[in-house]
Amino acid sequence: MKAFMDKEFMLQSPVAQHLYHTYAADMPICDYHCHISPKEIYENRRFENIAQVWLGGRQPDGSLAGDHYKWRVMRSNGVPEEYITGTKPDHERFQKFAEALPMCVGNPMYHWCHLELRKYFGYQGVLNGDTAEEVWNLCNDKLQHDDSMTVRGLIEQSNVAFIGTTDDPIDDLAWHKKIKEDPSIKFTVAPSFRPDKALNIQKPGFVEYMGKLAQAVGKEKLECINCVTDALTKRIEFFAEMGCRASDHGLDYVPYREATKEEVNAIYQKAMAGEAVTAEETEKYQTYVLIHLGKQYHRLNIAMQMHYNCLRGVNRKMNALLGPDTGFDMINTAKCGGEIAALLSALNDTDECPKTIIYSLNPAMTLRSAPSSAASRTARSRARSSTASAWVVQRPQDRHGRADVPSGQPRPAGQFRRYADRQPQLPELHPPRLLPPHPLQPHRPVGRGRRVSQRREGSGEDRPRHLLRQRKALLQPVKQSRGGRYTNVQRPPFLLSFRKKQTPRARGVSTPGLGRIFY
Repeated sequence: MKAFMDKEFMLQSPVAQHLYHTYAADMPICDYHCHISPKEIYENRRFENIAQVWLGGRQPDGSLAGDHYKWRVMRSNGVPEEYITGTKPDHERFQKFAEALPMCVGNPMYHWCHLELRKYFGYQGVLNGDTAEEVWNLCNDKLQHDDSMTVRGLIEQSNVAFIGTTDDPIDDLAWHKKIKEDPSIKFTVAPSFRPDKALNIQKPGFVEYMGKLAQAVGKEKLECINCVTDALTKRIEFFAEMGCRASDHGLDYVPYREATKEEVNAIYQKAMAGEAVTAEETEKYQTYVLIHLGKQYHRLNIAMQMHYNCLRGVNRKMNALLGPDTGFDMINTAKCGGEIAALLSALNDTDECPKTIIYSLNPAMTLRSAPSSAASRTARSRARSSTASAWVVQRPQDRHGRADVPSGQPRPAGQFRRYADRQPQLPELHPPRLLPPHPLQPHRPVGRGRRVSQRREGSGEDRPRHLLRQRKALLQPVKQSRGGRYTNVQRPPFLLSFRKKQTPRARGVSTPGLGRIFY
């Protein structure tokens, strides 16, 4: 069994290991979507304890900041809110998180935490409620006494060459200016343009935000849609002067609904008057503004990043109490491939389509490359196999029914297959008995027009009864070896299909031609 999270973590083939260790391991990282505070980078903040690094919490100005993904883990496991965003001591908050973390086995959160503990703190164990005190003392000692454990030191240890922070168009980028003037900072820190609040015309606070945007460009108010686009253009140009290389758009879904400038202006005036806008009007406004922004990104050589399928602040009560980005978002299920294509096509019609990064936050919509061979198809079908359990004891076979790996190795099923050999304290599993390939399973055609014999015995009403006899004959040795129980038996697909046909019938009923059948 492989050690938990060893140096070959996620490198499951010799080719992957060679490519990573020879080429990728020492390559610099360009983080174009980062939420590190530029103020903390410039001041080179030193954290007092691991809870401040991992969990965050209430800031001096009263706002909440931290890893809300970890907050969601704690809430999902019943941790009271006072330990998450409340005023409980950092030590107790960390203890609660450590107790909740073992419930995340199989979730990337589990791997993130242990990778960080191993890389930056040298901890080789597993974090849980029992080891929380040990990890707390180890991490805090390094954070307080190791000169490389400051914000800048952690960035340099990670071999990060470029950081793109996400910044609002109204931000004055004062800390970015100071970073740019500081020669001791060896890596590049640049703002990333994120105009979500200027696009969300349907959400509360839009009118107030447009007033702040007007002040940022030296105006009292933005009276029309032309004023809005001009203001956004000025802010994009300012961001570009500060080194901006990417924009960021966090959308519920990517809209596309064509409208004239006059229609969009009427919609904007309606929203500024405090009236509610419809979903159709929202899409028209967002489409118009997105097309304008895309053209400006192309002109200034800024990449357009669009991530969608996230519903934000769905718990209105907690969102009003704690504010945005506090862990009350959820995955959306919108399918907007046609709208994305139409939006990019509209930009491409005038040769003004920028470099574009598009991804859905719904993992079910992640694109997968098509298999390139029969072998890969077999592997993919095996990986997609569904089971009620996270683990299946089986001996993988090739398409001819021959075992292709040594027997007795536990293999995960479905989506859990990728976590094989990496979970701690796996139970010892004994080699299973497999049924041989069914002798009556028909041969598949090999060539066009070639007649293939089916090698079937029995016909008509005798055939089902004959198949039942074959089933009993095949299962009898396995039943005897397991003390009269069928345990972890892989039944041939042919028998599964036969049983499926009979499931609508009542158990133990008499059927013409089949006799009395019991399952």
